[in-house]
Amino acid sequence: MSERVVIVELLGGLGNQLFQYAAGRALAASNDAQLYLDKDAFVHYKLRQYELGCYQIHENFWTPEHQQLFGFSKTRTFKGIVARLRRKLKKIPVLRSFAEVNTVIISERSDFQFQEDLFNKTKKNIYLRGYWQSYKYLDKIASELRNELSIKTEPAGKNQEFINRTRQEFVVAVHIRRGDYISNPNAAQVHGSCSIDYYYRAAEIMAKEFGTITFAIFSDDIFWCRENLNLPGKMIFVDHNPPSAAFEDIRLMQNCRGHIIANSTFSWWGAWLAGDRSERVIAPLAWIREPKSTDDLIPSHWLRIPN
Repeated sequence: MSERVVIVELLGGLGNQLFQYAAGRALAASNDAQLYLDKDAFVHYKLRQYELGCYQIHENFWTPEHQQLFGFSKTRTFKGIVARLRRKLKKIPVLRSFAEVNTVIISERSDFQFQEDLFNKTKKNIYLRGYWQSYKYLDKIASELRNELSIKTEPAGKNQEFINRTRQEFVVAVHIRRGDYISNPNAAQVHGSCSIDYYYRAAEIMAKEFGTITFAIFSDDIFWCRENLNLPGKMIFVDHNPPSAAFEDIRLMQNCRGHIIANSTFSWWGAWLAGDRSERVIAPLAWIREPKSTDDLIPSHWLRIPN
């Protein structure tokens, strides 16, 4: 096999997988390389599964057979570790293997930070590890990505009815993520759910700017939303798609004309895929509890307010 390749490791939920695919696709395009998707992580990580099969993407999977063809393995063997230590200690020179010469593993250096040097030209095969959550990777091939991230099947039933409604009313997608952000101590400590005041402030901004609005509520805790949310306009609660069809909710979001997103890649993608259709996106100022810059994550024309 003579082609050069970019292999991207997939892990996490649908929003994370979309970011990983996008970064790998942009890097492959810039290096005139073939993109492969490595979904081995889902064999052992049972909480999530591969979810990109619904999209019209470059769906080539990295397999053990490819590893043999390229002489490349993701795992560090004992022999390889010893060889690296000997070189580091400047002892006897060690002949580098085919994999070391022709394949480089690139890991993300920092969350939410765009790595411009990722796109330095190289003749090596590349294996990407990380989440790569920055709109700047997407901007390099934005039109191609929006075409590829269209769903293979046409909308039907309640999904088509919702899309028809977005053509008749000014519908704003509101995403409220609770779930593990509330119930899982680790996720709650790192992320935390946006406050209800954040949603009221965002809704007021939307109502002031656009007048009569229909708020479409998307959530992993729709019961809580029905009991606690009272936004200044009509509200509809979107609860007909099961978790296995999460991509359908993203498609519904991207057909809306406004977006109030959570600190979640799920609604981030609903807003980004909407493109020029979305007249206003409101995003949380703090994406995680730790004070860390997310300027490379949130496009500059999106409005950010405290959450």
